[in-house]
Amino acid sequence: MSLQKPLLKSVVSSITIKYILIYCIILVIPVILLYQVIMSNSHQILETNIITNNAFGADAVAKRFNTELSDVVLQLQLVSNHAQGELDLNSMYTNSREIIARSSFVHAIYYLDEKSRIGFELPFMESPNEQIFPYPMFEEARWTQNYTVSDIHKNVRSESVITVAVPVLLESNRFAGVLVAELSREYLSEVLKIHSMSSGGFGYIVDRHGKVIASTDSNEWDRDYAGFHHVRNLLIESYGTAREAYQGEASILSYKLLKDGWGVVIGVPERIAFEPVLRQSMLLTLSFIGILLFSLCLIGLGMRYLLSPVVRLTHLAQNYTVEASLREISRLKRYHSSDELGLLMRTFIRVGVSNLEKQRMLIEKEQYLRNIIEGIPFAIVTLDNNGVVTYFNRQFENLTGIPAQQGIGINWADLTINQTQDERIVIDFNSTDSSHETESTLVDVQGNKHIIKVIMTRFINEQGDIAGILVVINDVSQQKLLEAYAKQREKLASIGQITAGIAHEIKNPLAILSGASELLKEEVQEKQFVDQMIRELTDDIFQVVGRMNGIANDFLQFAKSSNDEWETVSLDELLDKVLHLLRIKLKECNIRVCKEEQIEYPIIMGKKDKLMQVFLNIVLNSIDAMPNGGTLTIQWQRELQENGEWIVVVIRDTGEGISANQLEWLFNPFFTTKENGSGLGLTIARDIVIEHEGCMSIESREAEGTIVWCKFPKDSHGGGNEHVNTTYGLDY
Repeated sequence: MSLQKPLLKSVVSSITIKYILIYCIILVIPVILLYQVIMSNSHQILETNIITNNAFGADAVAKRFNTELSDVVLQLQLVSNHAQGELDLNSMYTNSREIIARSSFVHAIYYLDEKSRIGFELPFMESPNEQIFPYPMFEEARWTQNYTVSDIHKNVRSESVITVAVPVLLESNRFAGVLVAELSREYLSEVLKIHSMSSGGFGYIVDRHGKVIASTDSNEWDRDYAGFHHVRNLLIESYGTAREAYQGEASILSYKLLKDGWGVVIGVPERIAFEPVLRQSMLLTLSFIGILLFSLCLIGLGMRYLLSPVVRLTHLAQNYTVEASLREISRLKRYHSSDELGLLMRTFIRVGVSNLEKQRMLIEKEQYLRNIIEGIPFAIVTLDNNGVVTYFNRQFENLTGIPAQQGIGINWADLTINQTQDERIVIDFNSTDSSHETESTLVDVQGNKHIIKVIMTRFINEQGDIAGILVVINDVSQQKLLEAYAKQREKLASIGQITAGIAHEIKNPLAILSGASELLKEEVQEKQFVDQMIRELTDDIFQVVGRMNGIANDFLQFAKSSNDEWETVSLDELLDKVLHLLRIKLKECNIRVCKEEQIEYPIIMGKKDKLMQVFLNIVLNSIDAMPNGGTLTIQWQRELQENGEWIVVVIRDTGEGISANQLEWLFNPFFTTKENGSGLGLTIARDIVIEHEGCMSIESREAEGTIVWCKFPKDSHGGGNEHVNTTYGLDY
């Protein structure tokens, strides 16, 4: 009992305990809790009522829309069914006009035949004009033979519209086009206003991609709401509720999925929804303010004599490592008192002075170490025992493109430099080796690969335990590329010594093939009933063998000047011939060829066989880059410059693309990105273009495709200078 009295006296005399006792006595906390309970309960009841009303509104709009849409589909089907025997545009036109006159939901109807040509368009065009309109749901209506409802798209007048289409089927279900009705977005907006604006709310309907079809606010039309969380839920769920911002205001929403994939959202801003609660809150607030003011008067004395000194000390203690703050604490009135506050102030002074000295020493050492690390010409990273990055230098930022504020604090395995499992830079935290060196690859934020040498060393603390890992990275990409280029140059020197022999040996069997192909061609021409495909293949064999013989002669005369005659060459005909020779390979690879002719007669002076070799190499490279199919686009255009007129051939593919590092070496002999490539195709093609006083440039991005430009002067006689331009990392 004698020990309990001093302990109780010590607790009661504590400044913190005194303040807590006063605060609890005046019941401020219970008053606030009571206020929160009342307001929370009122808020919850009103919110439940709002959600129910919104859900009823969304359900009513959905039912009305589904009913009216079904009615429009039925009317369109009745009009299209009149054409079961024979297509009667006049009857369809008359019935369609009646639909527009009767229905507020439909404001335009047009008919597209089986080739997407406009038969009529009410009320804007009565007679056919043979204009082709690519209706987005045309093919779906053709194959499903059922009605389709579109998302927002542009009509023939470039207006944003929504449509419903039914197929026009003749006897034996033969497809004869579609009958399309444009729905009134104004009508849908009025329906939404009926179910939402009366209570101060809002509503809108979105298509399957989240674009606004109709809204109580006409300014919201065509906006993309796909990023809203409730719209994403709407497109995958049947119905639901959400609380989300709408036009900058927090709102309560109810959404429901419509019959054909559209969705309706009905909501009300919280500002309007909770207005009754706010009025109730104002009355309760005034009552509780009176209670709190009375409570504040009672604790005023306690705040002045107890809380104020503690707050002042706390404010100064936040900067206790600053000398000025320590001097300010020593000048406080309670500094020399014998109570807890005085003891706390004196303790702060002692700890602060000690920490000031340690902080100065730590800053000096840290700055010295940072200068050393930043001056090292290698990328340096430090990790803790969990693999979390604690620091990396500027060299690492330059190598990877990752800023320090984004990289420090995340796990090493989560850095974007480790993009594939095979190329991952693995750090073994359980290894007993103090240092480990390896070679790997690193991918920077731009997608460029670097060959790196990695040295990993462990940190050991004073207790002998592992405190972390130091990773030193040296970029050896250029060194590796130079080594590879040196080896290629050695190959080129060696191949030059045996080129003549190989070409000479090839010419003998080529002579036999040439004679045999010529005889075969003459034999086929003499026959009257030979398949046209056999004639074309025979001509292809004869031409290709002749071109191979010319290439062999080029090898034998490599050191001599070319004697090929210059002639007028039509690039249009030449490219058609290249595509004809490669037609089977293009078809096998499922590649679609698209020709865009910006000039009528792309004619230059040149050597026809060599130019064919250029475009064969380029097109074959494009085919190899699209093993799973794609689009090959060929166009030619005219450029007028100070030095004359130029013809530019542009060949574009949608293939795998080429990385920036590989693009730098693309025209070097024997450098190839193909597994079985020789690395000579583009080198030879570039040299032939230069021989025609032209230039070749390549632009490519990985996974997006490649563009090759071949630029020729309109009038050329050879002898041009080399002009090669490689561009990478650009959009096209």
